[in-house]
Amino acid sequence: KNEFVCSSTALTLMRLGDQQAANRCLQHASSESWPLIPLALGGDRSATHVLLESARAREPKADCLMALGLLGGISAVDTLLDHFGDEKLAASAAMGLNLLTGAALYEEVFIPEEINEDELFEEELEKLKKGEALYPPGEESGTIITRLSQKPEAWQTWWIENKARFNPGIRYRNGKPYSPACLVENLQSEKSPCLVRKLAYEELVIRYGVDFPFETDMFVAQQKRVIAQYAHWVEANASRFRDGDWYFAGQFMAE
Repeated sequence: KNEFVCSSTALTLMRLGDQQAANRCLQHASSESWPLIPLALGGDRSATHVLLESARAREPKADCLMALGLLGGISAVDTLLDHFGDEKLAASAAMGLNLLTGAALYEEVFIPEEINEDELFEEELEKLKKGEALYPPGEESGTIITRLSQKPEAWQTWWIENKARFNPGIRYRNGKPYSPACLVENLQSEKSPCLVRKLAYEELVIRYGVDFPFETDMFVAQQKRVIAQYAHWVEANASRFRDGDWYFAGQFMAE
């Protein structure tokens, strides 16, 4: 009943090449959250349809949107765009879209500093209770960060302009047909969040059966050595895999 244990077990079995674990995830994905990411890492084409149904539920999970991006089918784009209106899901929708399309649409936003009422003067507390601004415009404490755009109109415009170059019959990563090289790109990119890099490593193991042990908290020099090993492996094995197709444990997944 522990979701973390369930998810970890599924990942471990898939890393060992047990495709039945992916099938079990498929059975539970519509009613539970633990199978969502494992299913994205080891599921077949049918996983997209199951996750789309889950994403269209009354209260979809953020992991479901991330999983759709990891699977890389363009049938998920409209569903991902539909979830930008929900503040709790917008970041995951943006990450899913970026994984799939490689659009790299970023924005700078101001994140106000969290207010600690214990540090406020009495007159500031009164303003806070009345819903008034504590500081003049432009003088609020906070940080400007760069993040993936959460403006649906930016993504919609990009998709309208670029949709024609995507083939609905294959899966994508970073705007290119899915391949081991795309996953190494995710490992290398300074713009890849820690989670994306971690999952890219899991995908290399689960999808293509290659495992040069990698952790996102390794020393940088160690990470570079491992990534170089993956890059060399990709170059040596490129002819074994067809870009955009589905694989598990290094074997092609038939329809």
